[in-house]
This record gives sequence, structure tokens and C-alpha cells, in this order.
Amino acid sequence: MKPRPGGAAKRSDPGATRSPARRGSLFRQLRPGPGKGRDEVLANQRSRILAATIELVAERGYDGTTVGDIVQLAGVSKASFYEQFSGKDECFTATCDTALRTAASAVLRGESGAGNSRDRLRAGLMALAELIVAQPKAAKLVLIDGLASTPAIRGHVSRRFGLLEALVRERQARAGQGNLPNALTAGIVRGIEHHARRCVGAERPDRLRGLVDPLLDWELGFSCEEASATFAAPAAPTRPTVPAASDPTEATDARAPLDNRDLLIVATLRLASGEGFAALTPSRIRRAAGVSRRSFDENFEDATGCFLAAVEAELCAVFAKALRAAPAEADWGERTCLALDGFAVSLVGASDLARLAFVETHEAAPASLLWRERLVADWAEALYRGAPAGSRPSPAVAESTIAAIWGFLADIVAARRLHLLPAQTARLAFFALAPALGARGAVEAIRATRDAEEAL
Repeated sequence: MKPRPGGAAKRSDPGATRSPARRGSLFRQLRPGPGKGRDEVLANQRSRILAATIELVAERGYDGTTVGDIVQLAGVSKASFYEQFSGKDECFTATCDTALRTAASAVLRGESGAGNSRDRLRAGLMALAELIVAQPKAAKLVLIDGLASTPAIRGHVSRRFGLLEALVRERQARAGQGNLPNALTAGIVRGIEHHARRCVGAERPDRLRGLVDPLLDWELGFSCEEASATFAAPAAPTRPTVPAASDPTEATDARAPLDNRDLLIVATLRLASGEGFAALTPSRIRRAAGVSRRSFDENFEDATGCFLAAVEAELCAVFAKALRAAPAEADWGERTCLALDGFAVSLVGASDLARLAFVETHEAAPASLLWRERLVADWAEALYRGAPAGSRPSPAVAESTIAAIWGFLADIVAARRLHLLPAQTARLAFFALAPALGARGAVEAIRATRDAEEAL
């Protein structure tokens, strides 16, 4: 695999001390002897290969793991490996599938002994948390390493998460929520996924146990009647409160004077907008910026860090401008609706920036995963800072909500439907307002904002 921009492929130093696991097989093999059928042998070999993949990817990442490493740790021959898998990619996706099936089974088992609908939902979510605590390496494989691999594997994992969304939708219906819209259940899954990834990435999966109840209350707060009314058909946006930008570097270009860091950010955005993240290298960036190698090294460790800093600077400027533009005299619900309208209009005007932020950053994983989770937390604090004190959501719920909104935006950008975003802002507002105002209060705030704008 090609090295990632800004450095070599992420592979362990061959001269470094290798763990005992690398010196031979850790996994139990069948005892030789008569009576062992071919299917039994193949199943045993497959389970050892999958287990070895989890161990190695947890230690070295996807790029740093080879088929040779896997067969050595699993205690099988390469011929046996290729009898079951066409290569590392197929082995990795099979491992992800197995981990996700295990998770689904844990949820179903957890629900089976619970009483009412809410108790079953809680038991299933707690069972998932306990599984992640018990098997953090498998969770990391799906939540982090699967997104730091190849576009094909990312697409595969995303489709499997679609099955999880269907499971959530069915469970919500059983709990009396009716059939929630697909976009809403996708947001719920992303909110839960956000916290699972943060806990696993911080090597504190046990924190998930304490998040089960707030996440469950958040999930159940999106009642079907109001959600269906809001998500049934796109509505026209309110009057834009932020002028659309025509270029992703407009905000940075307007600053004067530009220091070396600003020059590097402008150059990075222009290069990435034209050629994508994969084309970035430190030398190309600094040449385009007209700065020395020393100046680049003083500001950034590599091209990935420079790219993420550049996208963050411009995207957060657009978001902050939308928040500031909402009228101070309006109540929080109306300000939030108007801010999200303005943000949507600005993203349409800065389509290159939207693509870089919500699509190209996938290519910068795993660094971009932690970057995104941090931005989600920052945006959650900024958006809910002015919410009514008595109904302000907890940080956990606020972050889940912003993660849901981020995923919603990413889907629209990836599907090349960004031009339709201004007609989708009622949905963004419903996500944002429901945790603070309740589902019905969110709908009322959205309608009141529309009515006030139409009266102008």
C-alpha cells in the first residue's frame, strides 16, 4: 500500500522488540488425529485467522498488518489462508462482519430477559456496552481501523452499519415510537457510535456503561409523530443569515497580514480542493505556500496535520459566523434554526470546503477520527451554550446530537446533493432542538421561525 501523505506507511519498526505473540501461534489448533472432518479443520483455521487479525490490527493498524503476520500468529500456512480468503482485504472485512454479528447477538441476548419495551432497549444497549468492554480490540477494529483502511472496506463497514440502523428502527417501533425515518435512525446510530469510538480510542471502554441511560433517553426523545412530520418532506429554508462563500479559502485570504501558518493553510486548501488529500505532501504544500521547510516543520508535523488544521480553520469559521449572525434578541430555538440555515447556505457556497470536511477527511484516518470527535465536542458546547438552563442537554447528549448532524451532512455531501441542503435545514434543526426542547417543542420552534421569516 502506498505510504500516507506526509510520511511512510504506518508499520512497526522491524528492529523494534516484538511481542511474544509475534514469535508463533497464540491460538489453539485442533489436535492431529483421525476423525477430524475437513469442515471442522477449515472452521478452526478460519476462527484462528480472524482472531489473529483482531490482535495484529489492534497493535499495528490496518496498513501495518500483513498476510505473513496473520498466518504466523494464527498458526496456519499461507496456502490455508488463501484457501479461505483472496487477500488481506477480504480477511479484514470478514473479521469486521464477525465482530458485528457478535454485537448483534449480544444485543438480542440482552433484550431477551428484559421486561417492558424501554427495559429491553436499555438491556440491549447495556449488553453492547459490556461486549465492547470485554472485547475492545474487536470494537477498535470496526470503529477505528475499519475507517482507516481502504475506501472499499469503509464502504463495506458503512453498509453493515446500515443493518444496525434497521435494527434500531425496529426496536424503536416496538417501544411505541412507530417507524422512525431512515435519516433519524441513522443519526441515532451515529450518536451512539461517536461515544463508543471515543471510549475505545481513549482505551476507556468502561465509560460506556455510564452513558447507556443518557443515550437511551436521547434516543427515545425523538418521537415518531413529530419526527415524521419534520422529515416527511423538505421545507424551504428561512431567509439566509450568512452570505455564501464562493471559495474555501475566502475567509483565510481575507486576513491580513498572512503569517507562514496562514500561507500553509491557504496552499493546503487549494491543493486539496483541486487534487484531493492523497496529493498532499509537505514539499508540495510548502512550495505552493512559498515558505521554507523549517517554517513547515515549525507549524505542522506532516501533511495530514496540516490538512486537518486547514479544514478546521475554515469550517469552524463558517460555523462560528453562522452562530454569530443569528439575532441576539431571538430566543435560543429561533437562533438555532437561523444559525443552521445560515450554515447550510454557506456550505452550499463553499462546496469544495464541504467536500474536504465531510468526505476527503476519511482519507486522513485514523488521525481524522480523533479530529472529528474533538470538533463534535467543541461544536456541541458552542451550540448549546445558550440553551435554556433548565433544559440544556448533558455533554454526552449534546455530542450525540452534533455527531448525528455531522453524519447527516456527510451523507448529503457524499451523495453530491449538497445543493439540496438548504431545503433540509428543518431536519438539522429538529436534531438540534429536540434534546433541549423535546420533540414537540422542537417542531413548534421550527414552525415559529418559519412563520416569523415569512412575515418579513
